[in-house]
Amino acid sequence: ETQAHWAVDIFVGASTPLDGFIETMIHWTVGKLGVQTIIIAKDDFFGRTGKIFTDDEYYHQRMHYFLNTFLFDRPLSPTSHATPFSSFQENSPLPCLIEGHLHSLFKVLKSKAGTLIVRDLFADKKIKIQRQDQELFEGITKGDIFQGFLLQQGVNAFLSRGLIFHPTPAHKIIARLLKTCKDPHRLEKDE
Repeated sequence: ETQAHWAVDIFVGASTPLDGFIETMIHWTVGKLGVQTIIIAKDDFFGRTGKIFTDDEYYHQRMHYFLNTFLFDRPLSPTSHATPFSSFQENSPLPCLIEGHLHSLFKVLKSKAGTLIVRDLFADKKIKIQRQDQELFEGITKGDIFQGFLLQQGVNAFLSRGLIFHPTPAHKIIARLLKTCKDPHRLEKDE
């Protein structure tokens, strides 16, 4: 069985404005809903995607992926469609640096020093991704397939920190699965 690997994030600890904003949203959400909310979300997420330990090689990338899922995809309650991100947009007096997000599966069409062109494999749409300060696209090559979040500021899209790059042998399996499933919430490991 081919397993996905987590992209190496050589800039864990480096701070971009988007990184700082993600932290602000996390603190705001915990302040509003309590720390138990994020603990339950973390237990649920890693219960479905595999346990995580601080000495895991890809610990930081997996945590970033969880935090993005928590902020942008996880409803605040079972009866609500609101997420921490949408609640922050509507209720926080702080400025929101992120105007939108996209959680999907992407194929790299072109990689240059400051720009990636990818295809959203669920929507079959091309997207141009800009490089953030202190971010490199080295090692990302044409044909790579990854899943993760794109964060939007105006007309610009940026990569989130937690990306999952799928190995080349898995690409045929992914293509076959895409023919039968166009639901981006299926990106997480099934229970």
